[in-house]
Amino acid sequence: MEFLQLVFLWATYWFGLQISFTILVRVFSQTMEKSRPLIFSLDSKRYQEHVDLSFHAFHMYSLIPTFAHWLYYKGAIAVCSGFQDCGGTLTYASKSLGFFMLLEFLVYLVHLGLHTIVPCGHNVHHEAKTPAHMSAATGFAFEPFDGTLQGVPFIMAALIVTPPLEIAVAIAACTCVWTMGIHVYGWNLPYPFMGANFHAIHHKYNRFNYGLFTIFWDSTFQTLKTPSNE
Repeated sequence: MEFLQLVFLWATYWFGLQISFTILVRVFSQTMEKSRPLIFSLDSKRYQEHVDLSFHAFHMYSLIPTFAHWLYYKGAIAVCSGFQDCGGTLTYASKSLGFFMLLEFLVYLVHLGLHTIVPCGHNVHHEAKTPAHMSAATGFAFEPFDGTLQGVPFIMAALIVTPPLEIAVAIAACTCVWTMGIHVYGWNLPYPFMGANFHAIHHKYNRFNYGLFTIFWDSTFQTLKTPSNE
């Protein structure tokens, strides 16, 4: 893969992220955001700061899928596609689950490390302490290096487990929606998923609930704090 091809790929991801972010912010604003109680009315100044910070960081975030493509081209990342190519239905399911759980574990470790070892600017994201400070835009409002670092687990998981291509792509796409949703008041999800009610606790205390999609690893390592225990 030539350098110019990589640049074009990176630019495509950069543009795609900006378009996707703009659409999703609008969708959340016209749906979930309208159900906020007055006590949690969105701080418009903070909202605009998060929009600006997100756009300021997208060029860095785009390096993650670009690097993943380069590793795939070099043969470092292997994927399968479909039941037959992945070795049958059972193997397909085990690879999908293995990739998902490993990804969750690595995201948990990186997030925990940002709070306990090396912050890498993560405190900027955590200036949002209450639901009034958080919106869908908060999901991507990180310092560029901080946000990019949190994408590294996707590459690490793909290097360790051979995931079904469609599952890896679906999880990556879901992550964009999920990371926005968990910052939106009322985006609560059934057990064992990590909804906004759990993630709001994480922002309130700057600890607890480090997971992304589920509360599994928080439960395992006793870093879980439930809304009922607030």
